Amino acid sequence: MANAMYDKLIEHVVSQRPELAPYTELFQNLTSANENNDHKFGKKQFRKLYNTAIVLEEDLEDAVSELDDLAMALGACEKCWGDNNRCSKCRGNGVTGYYMPDDKLFRQLVLPALKRLPWIGVVEEQSV
Repeated sequence: MANAMYDKLIEHVVSQRPELAPYTELFQNLTSANENNDHKFGKKQFRKLYNTAIVLEEDLEDAVSELDDLAMALGACEKCWGDNNRCSKCRGNGVTGYYMPDDKLFRQLVLPALKRLPWIGVVEEQSV
C-alpha cells in the first residue's frame, strides 16, 4: 500500500515538474534497495548519488543567483526579501522598493513584463 502511494506521489511530482524525472529513478532505486534489505551501497550508486547532488547544488546556486538578481531589480533585500526581522542587512524592512532598484537589472528583468501590461502604460524609449 505504501509503495503504491509512493509511486503515485512520484508520478504526480514528475507530471508537475518533468525536469525532476532523472532524479526520481535514483530515489526509486534507493527505496527498492531498502525494501529488499540490501544495505550495500556500491561505488556505482554512490557515484550516481554524488553526481545528482552536484547537479542539484548547481541548480540551487543558479536559482539563488536569479532570485538575488530579481531582488536587486525590485529594490528588495536579497537575503530575506523583508521576511526576517533578524536579517543582518535589512532587519526585516527589505520588501520590494525598500532599496533603490538596480537600473540595469530592472530594465532586463522587470521592464519587459511591464511592457506587456497595457494598463501600466509603459512605452518603448526612443533612441536619440
